[in-house]
Parts: sequence; structure tokens; C-alpha cells
Amino acid sequence: MKFSRCKALVLAAVILLADQVVKQIVAFNLDEGGGFVVIAGLFDIRYVRNPGAAWGMFAGHRWPLIAAAFAALGVFVFYAERMFGHLKAGWVTLALLIGGIVGNLIDRAVYGYVIDYLDFYWGRSHFPAFNVADSAICIGAGLMILTQWLYDRRKH
Repeated sequence: MKFSRCKALVLAAVILLADQVVKQIVAFNLDEGGGFVVIAGLFDIRYVRNPGAAWGMFAGHRWPLIAAAFAALGVFVFYAERMFGHLKAGWVTLALLIGGIVGNLIDRAVYGYVIDYLDFYWGRSHFPAFNVADSAICIGAGLMILTQWLYDRRKH
């Protein structure tokens, strides 16, 4: 797939819209901490306010997290062609990262926390709740690593 900033921005907008719509549905319909079972013993929808980054790290550091998000966006946008242009599905990778970062950035800037709701667990083991934006960022980062590795392998 040829790198396309336009396609990346359109897909990023779709990811951002999906993220924000679902977060608003959760926040409007559930009390904080409230939720419901989707798959017993495995998966719930639960409204969680995360004042930090991944797994609640850096909680209470709203402005540094906002600054870091803007810095990451700046790097990705300014160096998009150099970072993603040579990768297969580079524009998809860029879209996932931008859509996810902006989705959580909006929450952090407007509310002071990120709305999470996807809650997975197994017995007493519990994975921190997350959202569409978090998923997009993780998939984008994984795709970037994988496609760069494949590119380097093919090149050498």
C-alpha cells in the first residue's frame, strides 16, 4: 500500500469518532465504577476514570501528559513520510497512532482523566480497563514495530 497522508487522516478521524462516541455512551449511561457483565468471568463494560497514562502511571500529571501527547503528534505528523512512508500499511499505522493519541488527549484536556471501559479479567487476575483509543495506540505501535522489522529483514 502506498503511503497516503489523506487516507491516514480520514482513518484517524474515524478512529477518533468511534472512540469519542463510545466514551460518551459509557459516561452518559453508567455511574463511575458501574458497569455490566458481557462474558462472565472474562469481560465487563465498566466506567473507569483514569487520571494517568497506561495502567494509571503518572496519575496527577495531567499537563505533562498533555504536552507529551502534543509532542508525539508533532513528531508523527512532521516526520510522517520518513517514519511511515517506507512501511507496508504505513498510513494505517500513522492513523492508528494519531486517532488514539487525539482520542485520549481530548479526554485528558476536557475532563482531566481518560474514560476507560473495556474491562478484562480471569479469576483474580485483572487487566487494567482500556478504551478504543488505547487499543488503536497499541495496535499502531505493534504494527510499526512489526512492519519495520519486516522492512529491515527484507532490506538486508
